Amino acid sequence: MEDKMQQNQKEKNAVNYFLLGLVLSGTAIATYCAYASEPEIESRKSRITQTTTAFDGIRNMRNYDTLDNLKL
Repeated sequence: MEDKMQQNQKEKNAVNYFLLGLVLSGTAIATYCAYASEPEIESRKSRITQTTTAFDGIRNMRNYDTLDNLKL
């Protein structure tokens, strides 16, 4: 009985990992297509700069106890 439950759990885990792989590979393909279809390198650079700026803002927020002390 317990072996059957373990087998069922292993099958569920296998299905979940397979679905996770599909989602991740689909996301990677969609991201690649979005960047590959964009001809201007400058717009890519600006998007990367915007992302970096957002991460810098998050990093700055970690350095302060409250948002009142946040200075960007």
